[in-house]
Amino acid sequence: MWYVARRALPWMLGLIVLAVAGWQIHGYGQRQYLRGMADVQAAWDKDRAAQTEAAAEAYRSGVLAGQLASSSYQEDKQHADAQTRTLRETVTRYVDRPVYRDVCLDDGLRDTINAAIAGGAADAGTTR
Repeated sequence: MWYVARRALPWMLGLIVLAVAGWQIHGYGQRQYLRGMADVQAAWDKDRAAQTEAAAEAYRSGVLAGQLASSSYQEDKQHADAQTRTLRETVTRYVDRPVYRDVCLDDGLRDTINAAIAGGAADAGTTR
Protein backbone atom coordinates (compact mmCIF):
# COMPACT_ATOMS: atom_id res chain seq x y z
CA MET A 1 0.00 0.00 0.00
CA TRP A 2 2.78 2.28 0.84
CA TYR A 3 4.15 1.49 -2.56
CA VAL A 4 0.95 2.62 -4.32
CA ALA A 5 0.76 5.79 -2.25
CA ARG A 6 4.41 6.55 -2.96
CA ARG A 7 3.87 6.26 -6.73
CA ALA A 8 0.60 8.22 -6.68
CA LEU A 9 1.98 11.05 -4.55
CA PRO A 10 3.85 12.78 -7.43
CA TRP A 11 0.76 12.51 -9.61
CA MET A 12 -1.43 13.97 -6.92
CA LEU A 13 1.02 16.80 -6.29
CA GLY A 14 1.17 17.41 -10.06
CA LEU A 15 -2.62 17.54 -10.23
CA ILE A 16 -2.73 19.97 -7.32
CA VAL A 17 -0.10 22.20 -8.96
CA LEU A 18 -2.00 22.09 -12.26
CA ALA A 19 -5.27 22.95 -10.50
CA VAL A 20 -3.70 25.90 -8.69
CA ALA A 21 -2.01 27.09 -11.90
CA GLY A 22 -5.28 26.81 -13.84
CA TRP A 23 -7.10 28.71 -11.15
CA GLN A 24 -4.45 31.50 -11.27
CA ILE A 25 -4.55 31.66 -15.07
CA HIS A 26 -8.32 31.86 -15.01
CA GLY A 27 -8.17 34.68 -12.46
CA TYR A 28 -5.61 36.54 -14.57
CA GLY A 29 -7.78 36.19 -17.69
CA GLN A 30 -10.86 37.35 -15.83
CA ARG A 31 -8.99 40.42 -14.51
CA GLN A 32 -7.77 41.24 -18.03
CA TYR A 33 -11.30 40.84 -19.39
CA LEU A 34 -12.77 43.10 -16.73
CA ARG A 35 -10.03 45.71 -17.27
CA GLY A 36 -10.70 45.68 -21.02
CA MET A 37 -14.44 45.92 -20.42
CA ALA A 38 -13.91 48.93 -18.15
CA ASP A 39 -11.71 50.61 -20.80
CA VAL A 40 -14.33 50.06 -23.48
CA GLN A 41 -17.07 51.35 -21.17
CA ALA A 42 -15.03 54.46 -20.34
CA ALA A 43 -14.40 55.16 -24.04
CA TRP A 44 -18.11 54.68 -24.80
CA ASP A 45 -19.10 57.00 -21.96
CA LYS A 46 -16.64 59.63 -23.21
CA ASP A 47 -18.01 59.42 -26.77
CA ARG A 48 -21.59 59.55 -25.50
CA ALA A 49 -20.83 62.65 -23.41
CA ALA A 50 -19.24 64.32 -26.46
CA GLN A 51 -22.29 63.48 -28.59
CA THR A 52 -24.63 64.82 -25.92
CA GLU A 53 -22.65 68.05 -25.66
CA ALA A 54 -22.61 68.44 -29.45
CA ALA A 55 -26.38 67.92 -29.58
CA ALA A 56 -26.91 70.45 -26.80
CA GLU A 57 -24.68 72.98 -28.59
CA ALA A 58 -26.57 72.43 -31.85
CA TYR A 59 -29.85 72.97 -29.99
CA ARG A 60 -28.56 76.16 -28.38
CA SER A 61 -27.29 77.51 -31.71
CA GLY A 62 -30.62 76.61 -33.34
CA VAL A 63 -32.52 78.46 -30.65
CA LEU A 64 -30.23 81.46 -31.06
CA ALA A 65 -30.67 81.40 -34.85
CA GLY A 66 -34.44 81.20 -34.38
CA GLN A 67 -34.42 84.15 -32.04
CA LEU A 68 -32.33 86.18 -34.48
CA ALA A 69 -34.62 85.26 -37.35
CA SER A 70 -37.67 86.18 -35.27
CA SER A 71 -36.27 89.57 -34.30
CA SER A 72 -35.27 90.24 -37.92
CA TYR A 73 -38.76 89.27 -39.06
CA GLN A 74 -40.38 91.52 -36.45
CA GLU A 75 -38.21 94.47 -37.53
CA ASP A 76 -39.04 93.86 -41.20
CA LYS A 77 -42.73 93.54 -40.34
CA GLN A 78 -42.71 96.81 -38.40
CA HIS A 79 -40.91 98.52 -41.27
CA ALA A 80 -43.43 97.13 -43.80
CA ASP A 81 -46.36 98.15 -41.58
CA ALA A 82 -44.95 101.67 -41.32
CA GLN A 83 -44.57 101.86 -45.11
CA THR A 84 -48.09 100.52 -45.65
CA ARG A 85 -49.53 102.92 -43.11
CA THR A 86 -47.69 105.87 -44.63
CA LEU A 87 -48.78 104.91 -48.11
CA ARG A 88 -52.42 104.59 -47.05
CA GLU A 89 -52.32 107.91 -45.27
CA THR A 90 -50.71 109.56 -48.27
CA VAL A 91 -53.33 108.16 -50.65
CA THR A 92 -56.16 109.08 -48.32
CA ARG A 93 -54.82 112.56 -47.80
CA TYR A 94 -54.19 113.51 -51.44
CA VAL A 95 -57.10 111.90 -53.28
CA ASP A 96 -60.06 114.24 -53.04
CA ARG A 97 -61.38 114.23 -56.59
CA PRO A 98 -62.32 111.59 -59.17
CA VAL A 99 -59.19 110.04 -60.54
CA TYR A 100 -58.24 108.84 -63.97
CA ARG A 101 -60.46 111.46 -65.64
CA ASP A 102 -58.07 112.05 -68.54
CA VAL A 103 -57.01 108.41 -68.86
CA CYS A 104 -58.62 106.08 -71.34
CA LEU A 105 -60.66 103.81 -69.05
CA ASP A 106 -64.20 102.70 -69.53
CA ASP A 107 -66.77 104.40 -67.36
CA GLY A 108 -67.51 101.32 -65.23
CA LEU A 109 -63.89 100.87 -64.21
CA ARG A 110 -63.51 104.59 -63.43
CA ASP A 111 -66.65 104.52 -61.25
CA THR A 112 -65.43 101.41 -59.43
CA ILE A 113 -62.05 103.01 -58.71
CA ASN A 114 -63.63 106.27 -57.53
CA ALA A 115 -66.08 104.39 -55.30
CA ALA A 116 -63.26 102.34 -53.78
CA ILE A 117 -61.29 105.49 -53.06
CA ALA A 118 -64.33 107.16 -51.54
CA GLY A 119 -64.88 104.19 -49.29
CA GLY A 120 -68.07 102.91 -50.91
CA ALA A 121 -68.66 99.89 -53.07
CA ALA A 122 -69.71 100.48 -56.69
CA ASP A 123 -72.19 98.16 -58.29
CA ALA A 124 -70.15 96.06 -60.71
CA GLY A 125 -73.10 95.45 -63.02
CA THR A 126 -73.86 99.09 -63.86
CA THR A 127 -72.00 100.83 -66.66
CA ARG A 128 -72.72 104.06 -68.52
